[in-house]
Amino acid sequence: MDKVFYDMCDYNIVLTRKDLFEATLSLCIAKQKMQFINAQQDSIPIVIDKQFFEREYKGTIDNTNCIIDYVKADTVLYTEELPSDPNSIWHMFTGTEPIKSIDNPIKMSPDKQSVVTNYDELKELYNALRTSR
Repeated sequence: MDKVFYDMCDYNIVLTRKDLFEATLSLCIAKQKMQFINAQQDSIPIVIDKQFFEREYKGTIDNTNCIIDYVKADTVLYTEELPSDPNSIWHMFTGTEPIKSIDNPIKMSPDKQSVVTNYDELKELYNALRTSR
């Protein structure tokens, strides 16, 4: 990080996902299944409509651009680059160990390739959309 986090009274961090395909797919799964919290997500297979995916992808792009354009961030972090251990994240920001061990009860979502039966088809669509801009 550019500045020492714990020496500043105001420090804006943008946390986003680098992989826009996975971000869009997560959003589609959550909206279609109405399962927005990892703890309630099941692994029952679904088919995601291509038009629905495309609409959500464009929304993901628009939201990401809004964040980039309007949020004054000191640091942009990508979820894919964060350690899975919350204690390591604490240390990364503060340079210290937490006083009490941090427990993260949030579990990973089910594997998207096993949940989305047309995963490969959507990946092809994503690649076409990404390169057509």
